[in-house]
Amino acid sequence: MADVILNQVRNGSASGNTVRDEKKVQLGRAKGREYAVVQANGNVAVTRIYWSRGRLYQLVVHGKAAIEKQPETRKFLESSALITPEQRQGNKGDWRARLDSNQRPPA
Repeated sequence: MADVILNQVRNGSASGNTVRDEKKVQLGRAKGREYAVVQANGNVAVTRIYWSRGRLYQLVVHGKAAIEKQPETRKFLESSALITPEQRQGNKGDWRARLDSNQRPPA
């Protein structure tokens, strides 16, 4: 089921544009995809999508050609984490220190 939904989301987000560099990714138990959408004007939207527990999570970096190869883009895409409510309750300390270990600040 996750593959079908991820494919539909990709197709919708790329409608009328070209998809390239697609690969399957995984974050914990969540299945995902990463792909670049090349628009007619040459801009690129690098997208990561995950499907987990009936929810879609999406990260997008939009910019000029080759944005997908920039270190800042890679760092942003690699920085995501899915945590349970229980894990979140235990992470109420200084969120800046956790950012150094690739964890996100509490909402």
